[in-house]
Amino acid sequence: MAKNKPVKLNVYLLKKGYSLADTIVEDGKMSESSVEIPNGGPGLLYINRSSPRPPTWADFLEPLDEDAISKLKVATVSAIVVLKAGDRFFAACFGHGYAYVEKRFVESRFGLRTCLNAVDPQTIRTLDKRTFDSLGKLSREQSTRPVTISEFGLEVDKDLLRSIVGKPRDEGFGSQIAGKDSVCVRVPITIAQLPKFLRKCLKESKKTDYKANFEFIDNIAEISDPDLKQELDVALIEAINDTPTTHKIWLAVPDIVDWEASAGFKYSTSKKEHCVDDIRLSTFQEKWEITGDVTKEHLKGKKVYQFNSAETAPLNSWSVYHCLYAEITSEGRLYILTEGTWYHVAQDFVKNVEKEVKALPTYAKPLEKWGDEHEDQYNKRIATKSKGQYALMDRKMIRHGGGSSSIEFCDLFSTDKEIIHVKHYSGSSVLSHLFHQGTVSAVMTAGDPEFRNKVNAKLPASHKLPLDGTFQASDYEVVYAIATREPLSFDLPFFSKVSLRNAFRELRVSGYRVSLAKIRRTKLAKIT
Repeated sequence: MAKNKPVKLNVYLLKKGYSLADTIVEDGKMSESSVEIPNGGPGLLYINRSSPRPPTWADFLEPLDEDAISKLKVATVSAIVVLKAGDRFFAACFGHGYAYVEKRFVESRFGLRTCLNAVDPQTIRTLDKRTFDSLGKLSREQSTRPVTISEFGLEVDKDLLRSIVGKPRDEGFGSQIAGKDSVCVRVPITIAQLPKFLRKCLKESKKTDYKANFEFIDNIAEISDPDLKQELDVALIEAINDTPTTHKIWLAVPDIVDWEASAGFKYSTSKKEHCVDDIRLSTFQEKWEITGDVTKEHLKGKKVYQFNSAETAPLNSWSVYHCLYAEITSEGRLYILTEGTWYHVAQDFVKNVEKEVKALPTYAKPLEKWGDEHEDQYNKRIATKSKGQYALMDRKMIRHGGGSSSIEFCDLFSTDKEIIHVKHYSGSSVLSHLFHQGTVSAVMTAGDPEFRNKVNAKLPASHKLPLDGTFQASDYEVVYAIATREPLSFDLPFFSKVSLRNAFRELRVSGYRVSLAKIRRTKLAKIT
C-alpha cells in the first residue's frame, strides 16, 4: 500500500465556548461552506483564492522580453478547516490561511505547549525570543545542528521564549515540529485521519512533561488574546480614573535618550507649551483636562514629545500608551503593561524576585539631591564637591575588545572602592540597560588586567586599580544609583527588578558587593 503524501498542517486550538455558529474569519475575507469531516462530523471550510496577476518583479524584467514576461501570472490560495476533535474545536490552516484567523478565538500558546512536550530537548534547531533589555529585541536564533536549549544561551529571567522548532520524539508528529500559538508539522495523513491527529495534539498540550526542561516558560507569558488585552485595557483605564489606585501605574520614557541634547518633554508640539523635565501621568491629565475621564483614545491617540535643547523640534515621540507602565491584578493573576505590551507573570516568580530585590542592601552613604541639571552636570558637581573622594568617570569610555566596542567603567568611583552608576529613573528597558552596563563593567574589571590598565589611564593616582594580581572583587562595591522626583519609597518596574536581580546574582558570583541608592530630584532651580 502506498504511503500517504506528507501534508503541512498549521493548527490552532479554538477557545472553549466556540461553536460552528461563530465565524473565525472577518466577513468577506474568505468564502465559508459547511462540510462533513470524515470521522469528525460537521465542520466548516473557508477558502480564499486571489485572481492571477503578474508578480511584483514583472515590471522590472519586462524590458528584456515583454511577450514572455507578460504571460507570467501568479495566484495565492488559502484554506481553513474548522472541525471538532475530542471535546474541542480546531482550525487547520493551509497556505496563508493562518493570516485570516481572528486571534480572539485562538487559545494562546497551545502550539508552544504542544511542541515543548513533544520535542526531543536535545534536538532544538530554532527559537524565537523577546529580550527584556534596553532595546526590547525580538530575535530568532538558529543552530546549524540539533542542540539543547541551553546551548542557545537563553537567559530565562531575561528572555521570553516565544516559539521553538525541533525534532519530535514521536514519529507520529513527523520529522519536525514547531510551536507558538499554533502547532506546525508535516505529517503523512489523510483528511479522515485528521481528527485523530488533532486529539493527539490536544493530549500532548495538556501534559506537564515540558517542566523537566522548560519550566521557566510559565514565569512570563506575552498576552496575544485580543479579548483579554481589551479587558486589561478597560481595567487599566478604570484604575487610572480611580486616582487612589494609580500607585502601580505611571509614565516613563520607554527609550534611552540623550539627556544633554534634550530640553525636556511636551504633550503636544505647541510652541506655547513649556517643556517639562520628566513625564508624569498627572501632568498629562492636567494638560488635556482629562483627570478622572481618561479614555483608551486619549492614551493611544495622544503623544509624548521629546524636544531638542532649543525647544524648536521634537527629537522623539511616543504614544502615551507606549509610555505607560502598569501592574493590574485580575481574578488573582498579575498582569504587567510595559512598552505597549501586556504580560502575565506567575505569582511564585513575582514573589521570588521581590524577595531577592528587597534583600539587596541600600548604599550606606547619602547622595546629594539632583537639581535642574543634566546627568553629566550632576556627576561633575558631586565629584567636585567631594574634594577628591569621588573620581569623575562619566562619559570616559574605554575602548576594549576590538572593533568599536566601548565600555563606561562607571560614573563615579570613590576612594572607598565604590563603583557607582547613576541614572535618571525611566522605563524598564532603560533601567535594564543600567544594570547590564554595571555588570559588564565589573566583570571586565575583575577578569581582565588589560581593561583595568585602560581604566587606570583615566583615573587619578589616588584611585588606581591594582595590576599586580592583588585585585580582589570582594574589596569593591557596585552601586546602582537611581534618581527620581517620586518619593524615595517608589517601586521599580517589575522587569527592572528582574534585571537588577540578575545583575546582583552575576556580580555576587564574581565576588562584588552590590547596593542600591535612590537620589531625590528636586523641583528647584539648578543646584550650585
